[in-house]
Amino acid sequence: MLKGLALWGGRNEVVRLPPPGRSSSVPHQWTALYLVSRPLPDKVSAIQFDITSHDQGYGNPQNGLWSWFEVSILGAWAEEPDPNLFHDLSDPAYVRSSPEEFGEWIQEQGLYFKNLPMGHAQSSGEISTTLVKNTLQSQWQQQVVTWKRGGDEHEKSAEHLLNLIEEGNRLVIWARVRGGEMRSKKLE
Repeated sequence: MLKGLALWGGRNEVVRLPPPGRSSSVPHQWTALYLVSRPLPDKVSAIQFDITSHDQGYGNPQNGLWSWFEVSILGAWAEEPDPNLFHDLSDPAYVRSSPEEFGEWIQEQGLYFKNLPMGHAQSSGEISTTLVKNTLQSQWQQQVVTWKRGGDEHEKSAEHLLNLIEEGNRLVIWARVRGGEMRSKKLE
């Protein structure tokens, strides 16, 4: 957690993907715009993500069924986008197939996705990187990921992402599921 960082759309309730009424018998990929930070300060030295989630029913990567979280960095074209823009992330309009499908809408709001360096952009082209993958457990699981400067090898790899963050940028957390269902209880 960034000390003093306030979040828009913070989640402390159970959120389900796919949303009720939108499930499909055919394996489908769902992406929820899950959490958006307020504008970040310059020279961020560490960020900690604390995620509690589980796969509902079953997850099986061998059969193409799994869930995970990704993160993107948003820059702003406009000086101050609408302060209510990310106020209610429970709206079904914030669920699509992939982060890229939000691109046009994000641009209409005066924002843009920052391209991530090769090796970090994984699941979604150049705009997002995997934060955590859920494991095959039916119980709630907590996963904590820390990005910081000068840490161990994994944390140093995140240093490249911290270097991309400029004053006013925001972090976007995506909850993603392929096939099956995922429920998330808390993300800070």
